[in-house]
Amino acid sequence: MPAALTVLEAVLAAVVLGLLLALLLTYARRQAITRGRAVFLCGLREKGDEKFQHGLASLDGGALAWFRLNGVSVRSTRRWDRPRLEFSGASPISAPELASILSHPLLVRCQYENETFDLALGDASYTALRSWVESMPPGHNVNVA
Repeated sequence: MPAALTVLEAVLAAVVLGLLLALLLTYARRQAITRGRAVFLCGLREKGDEKFQHGLASLDGGALAWFRLNGVSVRSTRRWDRPRLEFSGASPISAPELASILSHPLLVRCQYENETFDLALGDASYTALRSWVESMPPGHNVNVA
């Protein structure tokens, strides 16, 4: 019986250490992504997709960067330059897959060059995104509907 407990204890310790390592890596990744930038929860639905993907969006200087919520990479999955990003006004959306990250999501239809996609944002995040796009330096093309 003592040998069985030792094996069970070792397995339990390995599981607990694995969970702690996963939490530590998630925390380190999120810290590396934020690095003092404005970051907010955001859903992305690309043309042809039915559901939104959970992610983090960052207003990174001259571009909007989008990171998958879960993963190991600290590089953005998608990146759109501010001068070429166009978007429509926001409208409320009911998307069950977003209920876990956004309480009252707003749908924003976007176009970047020949690509169209949808973003789902919270109210404050939409206000920040709209202000960021509209505050481009003079001489740049502002494409906000």
